Amino acid sequence: MNVTPSFDSRVDPPICSVADAAVKVTALLELRVDATEPRPLDLAVAVVGSNALARRALDAVGDARRWTPKGLRESSTEPTQTFATLYRALEGAADSGVERLLVLITRPTIAAPDVLPSLEQVAERGIAIDFVAAGPDVDPGPFLRLVTRVGGEVVRPGDLRGHIDGLRRSACRQTEMRLVLATAVEPQRLFRVAPRPRAVDAVRFDEETRTLAWDAGALPPGADLVHAIEMSVPRRRVGVHRLAEAGVYNGEERVATCDVTIRCSVDPSEAAFVEPSVVRARERAEAAWLVEEVSRAFRNGDGRVVSMILDRLVRYFSAAGRGDTADQLWRARISFLRTGLVGLPTMNWLRRVVDVTEEAEA
Repeated sequence: MNVTPSFDSRVDPPICSVADAAVKVTALLELRVDATEPRPLDLAVAVVGSNALARRALDAVGDARRWTPKGLRESSTEPTQTFATLYRALEGAADSGVERLLVLITRPTIAAPDVLPSLEQVAERGIAIDFVAAGPDVDPGPFLRLVTRVGGEVVRPGDLRGHIDGLRRSACRQTEMRLVLATAVEPQRLFRVAPRPRAVDAVRFDEETRTLAWDAGALPPGADLVHAIEMSVPRRRVGVHRLAEAGVYNGEERVATCDVTIRCSVDPSEAAFVEPSVVRARERAEAAWLVEEVSRAFRNGDGRVVSMILDRLVRYFSAAGRGDTADQLWRARISFLRTGLVGLPTMNWLRRVVDVTEEAEA
């Protein structure tokens, strides 16, 4: 990589007390890389559903589209492609030399469980997989969990052109983050905060080296790539302590590093300080995670969990000063209690307002 990124960390709380037996710490890892000159992008495209609905999305791909997996037709007016077809085509994608696989989904569908091993095999060969919910009735929720396993993104149709342009200008299209934890520091939840907030479920932890690693995807050019990780930190003596060493890797090349530190004080009043930017980032990412938990609970028929999470989101947006959003969420919760339904328009609206919160507070 020919550019040097800036990489910093902040923690909340910034100061802990020597009297605390253990403290929960959130570390914010912020990476920024300037845009580079556009580079060629070799992209495979697969359509699940109707090509007629996918045509506008295909136009946004432009000349980045080099190859279409065998068996995924693009000549018919209304070809119905299933994930079973995609499953058989993925081996060809891995052998084709392309950098990414773009899956355009134009009809409601749920990814079959047996597709995930093939997706992961493709990802292991260095090919990221992006999903585009190109149809009006497609719920992107099921694919948000998949992309954390395969180093890709779930992209809205209107954002696809910008996504492709960002990939062309990205200094690194497949990034790995590594966190080497100090002794007795235990990792808990991990979120991506920006460019779009989501939970990161697919992490690898090496007990021997105490290294936590996850795929971070492409570095967004001219924008921040931000992660928040919650850790349990045992009692420390007075002084400044390193909790972890964070590193950004392009393959095996380490392109940036920073230390995650906390100060321990004998003054209990100092331990009451908070880092507001870290708190806001964690809450924003957690809100995005809660939205997807609503979607998953509804698909699983767990109405009690849907109601509880909607209530929690109402309180989150109220505390964030978003009264109008909180009122709309309250009405959505009452509607769910009456009808037992959470429609796709409501879910997509929730996803948008979480993104708006991110942009407003960044």
